[in-house]
Amino acid sequence: MVASDARATPEILSSVDPGLLTPPEPGPLADAIGRLLGDPARPAELGARGLESVRSRFTWEGCVAGLDAVYGELCGDAGRR
Repeated sequence: MVASDARATPEILSSVDPGLLTPPEPGPLADAIGRLLGDPARPAELGARGLESVRSRFTWEGCVAGLDAVYGELCGDAGRR
């Protein structure tokens, strides 16, 4: 993935490859895309790393724990087991 440095994008890409995060301008974005097009193995490598990052960071267990924490905070832990 090649993306511009905007909003939450840096947080998402930081564990994958921050080198593909560009300033929000057409020139640097085009250069990054060109680098990937010039190295056919690189996109597959980045894709595999990105998939592993997502699988390790966003699990069902983590989602449930996060929701439990939010509900606990909102409800003041009332009625929790």
